[in-house]
Amino acid sequence: IMAMLDSVTADFDPSFRLAGKAAVVIGRSNIVGKPVAHLLLQRNCTVTICHSATQDLPCIIKPADIVVIAIG
Repeated sequence: IMAMLDSVTADFDPSFRLAGKAAVVIGRSNIVGKPVAHLLLQRNCTVTICHSATQDLPCIIKPADIVVIAIG
């Protein structure tokens, strides 16, 4: 996922930086959700983790710059 984000930023907008962006990770598994959230935090994103008990998910996703769906 991080490689894809790096690729997109390099190919389409080299000035784009992850630092300071609002990221929402949907899913809190130890396999994908939490590690992705941690990697985004290392890149200085503001990270919100959502899960099955999260209320009003659309309101959380709407202002996000980056949304990672790690469920299934």
